[in-house]
Amino acid sequence: MTTSDLPKFQNLKEQIRISNSFLYSEDFAPTIPSAHNWTTWNFASLWIGMAVCIPTYMLAGSMIREGMNWWQALLTILLGNLIVLYPMSLSAVQKSMEPPMLISTLQKPGYPLKDSTVKELAALVNVRLSYMKDVAAYKWINQLPVEDLVRERKVIQSSIEKAREYQLDPVFTESFFRLQIKAAKTIQQYWFDHWKARGFDPNLQYRDLQSEIRPALLELGDKILLAIVNLNLREKTKASLSKDGKHFINTLTSEGLTTRIKRRLFRSAVRINR
Repeated sequence: MTTSDLPKFQNLKEQIRISNSFLYSEDFAPTIPSAHNWTTWNFASLWIGMAVCIPTYMLAGSMIREGMNWWQALLTILLGNLIVLYPMSLSAVQKSMEPPMLISTLQKPGYPLKDSTVKELAALVNVRLSYMKDVAAYKWINQLPVEDLVRERKVIQSSIEKAREYQLDPVFTESFFRLQIKAAKTIQQYWFDHWKARGFDPNLQYRDLQSEIRPALLELGDKILLAIVNLNLREKTKASLSKDGKHFINTLTSEGLTTRIKRRLFRSAVRINR
């Protein structure tokens, strides 16, 4: 299922959070836009099928028994159904934008939607940065510079597009990804300086930049944005955020990465979804 196929709730952030919930079910979810193919005749036949039923016969029979003739009873029932139809239609329009009642009922304390945590976000960022030694090795062997401005522009543009798709602030998202790129280049430069001083280990195993590393980095970038979408910081206190920041910094273990950059990465990530 793609993000465009998710049920249309209040906004895309809510769609993603609900679709990631352990309570989510395709059977309970509203139909996706491409499945909205009912015509007036479909709704009319459903409405007639619901109106022409045993309770309706019993109601008509009781009206005739109390003195109405058949057409008065039929007209009364028809008028009653039309009166009920209007508020039901209004309710349907509103409910089409919300989670199904069963999911809403279960969505109480003890049954939360799955929120990502700062720990999960830090772990994803750490995995992404852990590829930088391999990137540095590939560039060293192939005599490529650390900085690749063309590639950087592509990554930034892709992140901005994803941010708009996920309804995140594109300016803050761009800032966060620029910091990730800076962190990546810092780690690569660290290894370049290390190999210049001590020599390159010919037995060092590294992954291919084009076929392995870049596809993995793109996937991790998307997962990082989804983690930020699911990051629930609204009820965080200053002390709690400070504790999260320390954990975030301690989780980033790549050699050559300074504490200052780690701290800036955390602040930038938090700013996107506050």
